Amino acid sequence: ISLRQGLMAGVESSPPRLGVVFDERMCLHEDPLDPGHPEQPARVSAIFEELSATGLLRGVLRVPATPAADKDLLRVHTEDWVERSDDLAGMAVEQLVGEAARFDSIFLNPQSVEAARLSVGGTVNLTRKVLSGKCFNGAAIVRPPGHHGEAHCAKGFCVFNNVAVAAAVARDELGLDRILIVDWDVHHGNGIQHMFEDDPRVMYVSLHRYEGAKFYPCSTDAAPSRVGKGAGKGATVNVAWNRGGMGDADYLWAVRRVLRPIARQFKPQLVIISAGFDAAKGDPLGGCRVSPQAFAHMTAECCAATAPGRCVMVLEGGYNLRSIATCFAACVRVLRGEAPPPYSRFLRPSKAARQAVRATMRAHAKYWRLRDPDLEEGQEEDGVMFVDPTIFGTHALCVSRSRLHRFYPLRWKFVQYPAPMA
Repeated sequence: ISLRQGLMAGVESSPPRLGVVFDERMCLHEDPLDPGHPEQPARVSAIFEELSATGLLRGVLRVPATPAADKDLLRVHTEDWVERSDDLAGMAVEQLVGEAARFDSIFLNPQSVEAARLSVGGTVNLTRKVLSGKCFNGAAIVRPPGHHGEAHCAKGFCVFNNVAVAAAVARDELGLDRILIVDWDVHHGNGIQHMFEDDPRVMYVSLHRYEGAKFYPCSTDAAPSRVGKGAGKGATVNVAWNRGGMGDADYLWAVRRVLRPIARQFKPQLVIISAGFDAAKGDPLGGCRVSPQAFAHMTAECCAATAPGRCVMVLEGGYNLRSIATCFAACVRVLRGEAPPPYSRFLRPSKAARQAVRATMRAHAKYWRLRDPDLEEGQEEDGVMFVDPTIFGTHALCVSRSRLHRFYPLRWKFVQYPAPMA
């Protein structure tokens, strides 16, 4: 029997490549004063419809969203906030409008807390399924988003911190001690950073607009100089853009020069992506121009950073319905085992991107082995080419349809993708 025949013989008994969470009850969370609010129910329904229309939901494991348990919320949130949120759930709309005004950029209706608990619970359920081997990777189509949510309060469209709770469950309940959170939302995930900045077991890497703390959430905590606290120093990594308009070359440059080398040294047992798509082209709030193709490549880098079957993507921001649907779908293709679409041109990052990446590298030089951040202009290091990964041949099929759990790194010029070991 050939190797290929042997691999394909295990297809029927192998776990699904992808687990997906989606629950229409999350659509009940809506601004009672402004139905056209950017963080609207159509965000998740647009993504689900795109995945359905393109066949990307075929063969996936549908993971149910159940309300998050108090014990899980309390891993990162204060008891006062959890109890207060329960009180909010019983209030009338008029009261909730007044309560929402007490927070920074929050709206509430009678279904908001239920939706927020489902958002967290679905993310946690999916993470458990992935780590138990019930599916290889996961995609959580959830709202309200979470990365701005602080331990003690709601903030920035976020009620509870979905990704932080899932990471804490993986750490406390499942015993993981190397968890990598990659946040490419255009806004800094202040909540996630604050919850883990003194914990070396959870690394937080964020690529975001900063602009001297003038871009939301408007805090110097998002600066590249913020590297963590105490034992967690070196486990908070901020790549802070100082202008808008950043595109594919800029983001992939940061991935290559910062995320990839640090992730290789950290050796995560689980990668959770805080997948905001407000840096995408056409987003009304983000002001950047990242393509679905670049998001696919960033997803591939996250998958390559950990053992196969250990990557969970969780929706954060993104407010152009078409953009978030196509970008999320592009990432799902990679999570299902497809190689990202190749670039046919040399990508050259902007001067602003090089400066931002150098600032991050300097801040982390004492914690990680990084290349010299002050390489001269004109050298090869000033650009990045993501080549056609068709060198996979039939291997790409094997990755997505077999039960292989051993990989070796396939290096091709500047790009690294996982390939199966026979």
